[in-house]
Amino acid sequence: GTSDGAPGYEFLHRYVRTLPQAEKLSVSPTINRTTIFHRGEPVPSWLKYTDGAFWEILEFKFLEGGPFTATDDKNGSLVGVINDATRRRLFGEGSALGQSLEVDGRRFNIVGVVANVPFLRFLPFGPVWIPNGTAKIQSRELTGNYVGMILARRADDLPAIKAEFKSLLTQVEFKDPRAFNR
Repeated sequence: GTSDGAPGYEFLHRYVRTLPQAEKLSVSPTINRTTIFHRGEPVPSWLKYTDGAFWEILEFKFLEGGPFTATDDKNGSLVGVINDATRRRLFGEGSALGQSLEVDGRRFNIVGVVANVPFLRFLPFGPVWIPNGTAKIQSRELTGNYVGMILARRADDLPAIKAEFKSLLTQVEFKDPRAFNR
């Protein structure tokens, strides 16, 4: 039999992050439904954990403030970015910068507001984005529910990146190879 699925954080971090032709790599788990709290009231929403490179690879239009950074991610800073619809829903027409919302029992300070992204744009979509480093449980598995985005230095580098990726697949070390050879 065969099985396929999304990579895990460990696979993307250990193997893909080191591709020499790639300028940047962003790693994010797939988006999740969640309940955020604002002034003690539950608000159903979508939540996307991501890293600083996410904002450098994708081109978002910031209406207020700016993105969180790789340092924020590394330090597990309790900061977040929201979209315009979430800002209007929680704060009306006022500024969201410096305001906070509660996610998973912790308060996140809003550092940026972006224009709305359509739901069908799978990778960038999200009403609320917070740093990967704030996740209470970080996956260390080779398979999981993560997505990686690579930014090439130039379009001409794409064939080399694909070849490097294909080559690195032969170097993947499985904790229990028997589990993958059934």
